[in-house]
Formats: sequence, structure tokens, C-alpha cells
Amino acid sequence: MHILHITTYMQGGSGKILLNLLLEQLKASHQVSLLISHTCYAPDYFHYPEYLKAIQEANIHCIQVDSTFKRDLEQNIQAVLEVKNLHLQTPIDLIHTHAAIPSLIGIMASENILGCNISVIQTMHGFGIKKKIFEEMDIAIMNMKTLKRVVTVSLSDKSRLLEKGVFKEKLATIPCGIEESTPKPYSNPLVDEISSFKALGYKIIGCIGTVCIRKNQSLLIDACHLLKHKANLPPFLCIFLGEGELIPSLQEKVSQLNLEKNVKFLGYQEDPILFLSLFDCLVLPSLKEGLPLTILEAFQQKIPVIASDIPQLKELIEEGKTGYLFPLESAEALANTLEKVLTSSKETLEMISHLANHLYRTSYTAKQMAKRYQDLYRDIL
Repeated sequence: MHILHITTYMQGGSGKILLNLLLEQLKASHQVSLLISHTCYAPDYFHYPEYLKAIQEANIHCIQVDSTFKRDLEQNIQAVLEVKNLHLQTPIDLIHTHAAIPSLIGIMASENILGCNISVIQTMHGFGIKKKIFEEMDIAIMNMKTLKRVVTVSLSDKSRLLEKGVFKEKLATIPCGIEESTPKPYSNPLVDEISSFKALGYKIIGCIGTVCIRKNQSLLIDACHLLKHKANLPPFLCIFLGEGELIPSLQEKVSQLNLEKNVKFLGYQEDPILFLSLFDCLVLPSLKEGLPLTILEAFQQKIPVIASDIPQLKELIEEGKTGYLFPLESAEALANTLEKVLTSSKETLEMISHLANHLYRTSYTAKQMAKRYQDLYRDIL
């Protein structure tokens, strides 16, 4: 089967999930191609170099065009024409998209250019904060006839799309999956610096993800401020990994709260697993999520997770069993949970990490995800 995947940018958790799916589909002897945007808009929208390198090393046919990202009909038609050219070279059996504008491109290509009504499915990796007019446009695209299925990565997102007006018969849920990963054996000065803090007895709090309103890193800074004033607590260092335009304003907040010695922004890092393996806990204070890759990576690496109690994260974390939850937007509750985790016994944390790792291995591997998509493809073809 020749599967064309269309997305905006190969970045972040959704980019890695797609990369895992591409590689698993290659292993299953499918032909896979990828259409992505060419122009990037740093610091928020760009391709991670390591993802593009992995695509090249796997000999995946990758086309970059302007644009699968912008809501610009002229540029979207250019992307449609690229789909046509690809189909003329090697007939496409199915188009799998990973955002609304890629779906529109796939639908236009199938209905108006190719003339053969190739089935299109879309994976919604999350349903973030956006203008109402764009949200309404995205819902209309999802309800188009040629788009056979809209896949959500969590049951909570499925319920939300139903409430927004997506037709029930179109919706399916397939959780994300990741491949087994171990830290690469190369030196990174920043990793060495964090290791030196651990050697001095510091507890390392980690937060991984694009620095933006939706990820809500500001709340973790507030919690660190409260944590700093708690008695009988070991010294701590809070590490933020990820790019984003909010970094300067959050750094200013850190300075105002006199947290420069306790909070560090390390920006985008090519191999976050190197850092994750040093964390005493991973924190996700998110306002909204799909199914975050970083939680699965923490489960895989047996790192305790603390997360806001939004519905999507509660699907992964059972309080006191596979991790810890705190009430959304409560810095005090987060600080108290951090104190609890950082002072818990080794045996307690190992028990929770073991249960979380078991959940990953039984439900969230890349192989399991690829099998579920293969079953879905068969259903609609």
C-alpha cells in the first residue's frame, strides 16, 4: 500500500509520533511518502533537524512545499499539485493527514485533481486554543464526505469533537505510541551540568514541551516559588526544555521571583531523553493536551509524572498508581505535590514508575499504534 502522510511541521510530540508511525509502516512493507511545509516560522513552527535526518536515513520520500500550514488557498493549491505529481509517479492508495489544512489539501487532491476519490483520514493530535472562525473552518473540513475518519488520540478529545459538531460516525480513537528509546552515548555540556547538580544532592524537576500558553509553564514557576520557601526540602533545580516565544517573558518572571538559581530554560534540545533520564520527576501543568509524548517517554524511562487533572491526562495517570495529579491552575496544589514526590521513599516511587512502565508496554508502543492504524485503513478501503 502507498500511504501519503500530509502534515504541517515535523516537530514536537506529534512530529515524533508521526515519525514512529512512518517507520513502523516501512517495517510492514508499505510504501510511505510525506508532504510537509517548506517555509518555517521560528521559534514556534519549524522542522526538528533530527526528525528530517531520520526521514532521510529511512529513504522516505519527503516533499516540502508552501504550504501545508498557512490558510492561503493559492499556496494550498500548490500543495495539491504536488500530491497530483506524486500520484502520477506512484499511485496513492490512501492519504493520512495530521491537521485540518493538510486534510483540506488531501480532500481537494482526491476530489478535484486525481479524480479517483482516494480515501482520506485525519489524526487530530490535539485541539488547541484558536480563533473561533478557524475552529469552525476545521470542523467543516472534518465533516467533508471524502474525509472518511477523524482519529483522536484520547477519548476526551473524541468527546470534545462530538460537542463541537463532528459527525459521530466519523470519529475513532487510536492512542499514540512510541518506540523503545535509550539515551544516546554522547556528551552534552548541559547534561553534564545537570548531572553535577544531582551529585550535589539537588532534586531535578523537568518540564518538556513548547513554551506557550497552552502548556502553562508559568504555573510551574509559581509552584517553584512556593516550593523554595518550604522547610526540610532538599535543594532543587527546575529545567524547562523546549522552544517558544514566551521564554523571554518567563525568564523575566523568574528574575522577579529571585529564582535564577532554581529555574533554567535550556531551549530546544535534540535528544530530550538525555535530560529526562536525570529528572526526579516530570511535570505537565498543561491547560490543554492531546496525548502528550513526554508522559509516555517518562513512563518508558520510569520517571514519576506530575500532571494537571485535565481529562486527557487523567486517561494516562491514575492518582498514586501511575503518577500524580493536581487541580488545574493551582500553584499551591502543584507545590504540595512536588514536595510529596521529592520527599517520597525510593520504594514508593519505584512502585509507581513500574506500574506506569507496564501501562506503556501494554498499551502505548509504536508497534501497537501502527497495528491499530492498519486495521482502520482496512476498514475504510
